[in-house]
Amino acid sequence: MLLLFETPAGYSLFKVANEKKYKKTSVEDLFSTHLSSVDKARKLIQLESFQPFADTADALSAATSLMEGKMSPSLQSFLKQVQKD
Repeated sequence: MLLLFETPAGYSLFKVANEKKYKKTSVEDLFSTHLSSVDKARKLIQLESFQPFADTADALSAATSLMEGKMSPSLQSFLKQVQKD
């Protein structure tokens, strides 16, 4: 399972380790038990890829697209690049 996060700096894609182990875990338990500290989070997820925004205009465009329920060009590019890898 992959998790996509949009931050003010750019897009981060994380891979969940041992996802079968956590499949039956509730979201609340997952956060309170496995993501309560940096060390615990590192055991659960690992950064696969990161793409910084080119500039402030790119970040603003991404945020606007998100608010409109659309995929920004920078996100499309990032996901295509990750898919090739």
